Amino acid sequence: MDDPAAWSDGRVGMEGGSYGGLTALGVASLHPPHLVAVAPQQVPSDQYEEHVHPGATKTTLGQ
Repeated sequence: MDDPAAWSDGRVGMEGGSYGGLTALGVASLHPPHLVAVAPQQVPSDQYEEHVHPGATKTTLGQ
């Protein structure tokens, strides 16, 4: 990018709910140098338990 916008200093932030929040957290884990803020909202606490295999722990441990 040879000619950045005059109003930008190059710092960026990310925010989002649900998938957007998960994406923001994933990007933040890579430590990009220009990312200075992340504000995830309504992000699942356990992606596997809540989306991939709901109830798995209760089913296997409850027997």
